[in-house]
Amino acid sequence: MSAQVSTIKNLKGLFIGRRSFPKRLLLAFLPSLAISFTLFFFGPLDLVYVSGNNLSYSPLQILPVTAGIMAAAFAFLLLAASVPGGKVHAFLVSMYTGIAAALYFQGALLNPDFGSMDGNTVNWPSFSTMMLINLAVWLAILLIPHLLHYFSNRYWRFFVMVLSAALILMQAVSLGTKLGGRIKADRAAPEKYHISLENMLRVGKQKNIIVFLLDTVSNQDLSDMLDKHPDSLSLFHDFTRYDNANSHYMYTVPSLVNLLTGQEWDCENVHISDYMNSAWQTEQSTSFFEKLAEKGYERNIYMLLPEAAKDPAVLKDVFSNLKPSGSNYSIDKGALVKLIKLSFYRYFPLMMKPFFVIYTSDIGNLVKRPDAMENEWDFVMRMNESSLSTGNSDNAFFFYYLQGSHLPYRMDERGRMISSDLAPEFNTNYSEMEDQLAGFFYLISEYIRQLKGMGLYDQAGIIILADHGNNIRKDADRQPIYLTKMPGEKHDAMILDPAQITIQDCFQADVIEMTGEDGQKWGIPSKQFPDEPVERWSCAYGKDDSFPALSGSRYNVIREYRYTGDGGLLTDYWNWGRFETVPMLSCYY
Repeated sequence: MSAQVSTIKNLKGLFIGRRSFPKRLLLAFLPSLAISFTLFFFGPLDLVYVSGNNLSYSPLQILPVTAGIMAAAFAFLLLAASVPGGKVHAFLVSMYTGIAAALYFQGALLNPDFGSMDGNTVNWPSFSTMMLINLAVWLAILLIPHLLHYFSNRYWRFFVMVLSAALILMQAVSLGTKLGGRIKADRAAPEKYHISLENMLRVGKQKNIIVFLLDTVSNQDLSDMLDKHPDSLSLFHDFTRYDNANSHYMYTVPSLVNLLTGQEWDCENVHISDYMNSAWQTEQSTSFFEKLAEKGYERNIYMLLPEAAKDPAVLKDVFSNLKPSGSNYSIDKGALVKLIKLSFYRYFPLMMKPFFVIYTSDIGNLVKRPDAMENEWDFVMRMNESSLSTGNSDNAFFFYYLQGSHLPYRMDERGRMISSDLAPEFNTNYSEMEDQLAGFFYLISEYIRQLKGMGLYDQAGIIILADHGNNIRKDADRQPIYLTKMPGEKHDAMILDPAQITIQDCFQADVIEMTGEDGQKWGIPSKQFPDEPVERWSCAYGKDDSFPALSGSRYNVIREYRYTGDGGLLTDYWNWGRFETVPMLSCYY
C-alpha cells in the first residue's frame, strides 16, 4: 500500500507543485514570448526587410498579421507551460528557455554561408560534420537551463527571466531600428508601382506584336520536348526558327534587361542595380519604346518587377500596364505560411535545413493587390480560365515572361497546373521539364488559335525566345531558342535558319520591323543577318578566389566566352574552360 501511495505522490509531483498558477504564468511568460517573438514576429519581418530589393512590399504591411500570429503562438506556449505545475512546469520552462536561446544563436551566429540560393543544388553531404557540431551546440544550450534548475532553483528563476528578456530586447532593438529606418525611407520614397493584369488577355483590335519569353529554354530542351511530344510545334509552320542563336548572358539578369533596352552591362564599373535602372533611360531604350508609342502600340509587360528594374518607377512611362500601387492590399495566407516556414529555416538546426524548399516568388506575392501581377504563373492560370478578347487599343505590344525550362516544374503537357505548392524540384526530373515545356507551347498554340478565330493572326508579329539557354543541366546547351513570325509571313513548314544571331542584337530590330518600320537603327533584323561566321560573346557568372568576394553572392566575376562560328563552340569553350575573367562590381544573384 505504501508503494502505491509513493507512486501516486511521485506522479502528483510531476504535475502539482507549490508554485501557484499566477506565479507559473509569470515564470513562463518571457520564455514563451521569446520563442514566439523570434519565430513568428522578428523572423518574418526581418526576412522581408533584408529581402527588400527582391520583394515589392514592406515589412510594415505585414506587421499587424505577424503580431497576431505571434500573440496566438505566445498564448498557446504560455498556457502549455503554465497549466501543469511541479516538475513538468519546470521542465517546460527550462526547455522554452533553451530553445529560445538556441534559436537566437542559430540565426545570429551558427548558420554557415550557403552562397546565393538561386535554385542550384546545395551539396548537403559536405555539411555533415558541421551538422553534427551544430547539433552538439544545440544540445549543450538546451541542457544548461535544466542543469541550473537541478543545482539552484533561485538562480534558475533569475536565469530564465533575464536571458529571455535579453533575447527579446536585442531583437526588438534591432527590428525597431530597421523598421524606423524603413518608415523614414517609405515616407521619402516615390510612389510605388505594380504590373496590372487587367489587359493581360485583351489584344489590340488591329495589329499585335506578341513576345513569349520562356526562361532557360535551349535548343536541346526543345529537341527533347519534341522527342516526347512530337506535335507540340504543329501550329508553328509559319515561324522561322533560328537554331544557332546566342545570348550575351547566361542568366536572366542582366540578359532580360539587355534584351529589352539594348543596353549592355559594364560589370566592372557599374553596380547591377544602377544598370537595371539606367538602362531604361538610354537613347537606345527610349527611342525603341517611343517608336512603338508613335506607331500606336499599347505596351504591356508581364513579369516580376525586381528582374526588370530595382526602381519600378523608371518603367512608368515605358509600359502602359504599370500602375500606382496605392494602399489597397490583402495578405495571402499561403504565402504567409511560406514566409513563416522560411523563418523556421533560418532558426532551425542545420540538420533540418535540407528539408526546406522555398522560392522567392512563393513569398513575393504575400501582399496582394487588386489586378496586380505578383506570380510568374499568372499567364498559365488565366489562359486556363479565360479567353482572348479585344481591348480599347487598335494596336498592342505584349511581353510575357514564362517559366519555360526553369525550375520548378509545375505544369503538364496540356498546360494544366499539377502543383500549386512546391515539389522536390532539386531532384531534377527532366521528363517533367519536357512536359512543362510542352505545356507552355500548348498554351501558346491556344493563344494562336484564338488569334486566328478573331481574324488577328495574319497581321500579328510573334516572337518566341528564351533569355538564355539551359544553365541547370551539366550537359547543358547554352544557346537560347529564337522563333519569329513576321506579320503576313506564311509557309507550309517551319523554316530552320542557322544564321549566327545574338538575340540581344536582333530583338528590338525585329520588333520594329513588325510595326512596318526599318529596324536597323535598333540592331540587325534576324532575317538580314549575314551568312558568314560572326564573332559572338556570351557571359556567365563565376567564382574566382583571385578577386575580392562580393557580399551576399557566391559569384564575384564574369566569365566571358568569345567564339567565331557555330554555337557548338560555346559548349566546347565552356567545357574546356576557355574564357576571359572580368571582375564584377556587384552581382544580382
